[in-house]
Amino acid sequence: MNAASTAQVMPPPSWWDDRRIILVLLLGAFVTWVPEHAFFWRDEWEFLQGFKDTPARYLFKNHYGHVVPLFKLAYYLELRAFGTNALLYAYANLIFFGLANYAVFRLTRALSSERAAWILAVAMTVHPLMFNHLGWSFQQCITLHMLAQVLAVAAFLRWVNGNGPATTVYLATIAQHFCFGNGIFLPLLFLGGAVLIARHRPWQRMSMGMSIIWAGFVLTQLVLGGDRHSAVFGAGAMADITRAWTYFQGTTLSAIFFIRPGVLGTLTPWLAGAVFIGASAMAWLNRRRDRRTVAFLIGWFLCCTCSIPLVMQDGIFGRTLPYYYFALATVPVLLIAEHALGGRVVTSTSVRYALSIAGCLLVVGAFVLDQYAKGLFSYRAMRNRQYMMRNLQEGTPYSGFDEPYFREVPSRMPEPSGLYRYWASKNLFRMPDVPDHLEPVAR
Repeated sequence: MNAASTAQVMPPPSWWDDRRIILVLLLGAFVTWVPEHAFFWRDEWEFLQGFKDTPARYLFKNHYGHVVPLFKLAYYLELRAFGTNALLYAYANLIFFGLANYAVFRLTRALSSERAAWILAVAMTVHPLMFNHLGWSFQQCITLHMLAQVLAVAAFLRWVNGNGPATTVYLATIAQHFCFGNGIFLPLLFLGGAVLIARHRPWQRMSMGMSIIWAGFVLTQLVLGGDRHSAVFGAGAMADITRAWTYFQGTTLSAIFFIRPGVLGTLTPWLAGAVFIGASAMAWLNRRRDRRTVAFLIGWFLCCTCSIPLVMQDGIFGRTLPYYYFALATVPVLLIAEHALGGRVVTSTSVRYALSIAGCLLVVGAFVLDQYAKGLFSYRAMRNRQYMMRNLQEGTPYSGFDEPYFREVPSRMPEPSGLYRYWASKNLFRMPDVPDHLEPVAR
């Protein structure tokens, strides 16, 4: 971002000024993704028990190595309001998702144009990768993380241009990490960005602040993260991490570009990596876009792909990775693609026609995949619900259906039926989620 472009930057409109845009993107989220009943999986049981016994202390207990007090706080507030009505959790997740898409809209508009902002916001709304954290209501942590991270990047770029305070950058950076636990490297991106693209601002103070935040993230993970950090240490760890990081980047890009990882066999991650390198080169050579911003966006993508390889190392190979790992890198990849293509004049009618057809196929594909995912989740949810109701009627522990983690539920939670009834009684909206003859009794 040069001085000339900085001088032309105007303060962004308020969220209230964009209320119609927010409404459109919220409606788009609700139309594209149909909420499903996907409650009472392994994570839910642990949360239900932890928040019933010691809610304040449980906020800071790691969840499979993730220290996520902000997500836990949001989930706890929803538990107090929604009880066990999973549909309301899904609706809340869609609202967060719509707001995340609006944050993408604002960020893209600040970097490019109104048209590009609409294209990227719609692409985020309908991208099939999103079904994994929208179909499973517990994965609000991914949605909240994505929302907070986009807000953090937008706040940082506003600070660079002199339109926003540094405090907002700090708060959003802290929030994005403690929503999911995989945003540990974002402060390093802002530290480097402060040096490279903010020389006219007090970049030393921003760099120092981000160094402190990053050190705090690392310290928190080491102290509260359980044994998740132990795999990082050991001889030859860097070689394993580098190989895992390269593999994970290719897998992430193939999921974003080709929707299904491995669709082209072993060549998929390599081909996706080549497409990404080509798009990055095009963005770097695009005279209508700022090169330092392109480098910043590439750094953002790299930050989004650090945490998983760092923890899994060689264990990442040969595993089916959940799609929500890939969803976190979608925003910077789309922005890099926009910087590669944005501002270039496409005069050929056939090219414009092909792009229109591709856009329509993307939308149709999202709906088709949503229907497939809905059927997949619905079947399991329906069977789980049948088992749950039968166990409630018989007064026996609920062990679930088609879920191996439930085999340990009775030993860890001796009275799951009572636990279910306890939280079902917290439904402030009194929407029925159990048969009338099994209405919960407050304890």
